[in-house]
Amino acid sequence: MSNGVVKTAKDGAESAFESFIIENACADRKLKNFQKTLTEIPKFGKVIKTKEIIEELNKNV
Repeated sequence: MSNGVVKTAKDGAESAFESFIIENACADRKLKNFQKTLTEIPKFGKVIKTKEIIEELNKNV
């Protein structure tokens, strides 16, 4: 996660997109890197869980 997903979210934020990173749908080779990255994401996006995104999508059905 510390490269591809984060880079994409940062690039999106620079172009005025709101990025949502689904925490339990991402991983990193090292748990320490994963946890560190999760603390940095709120600077340019939002960390959510799969359950939250499903609930939000169901509100609009």
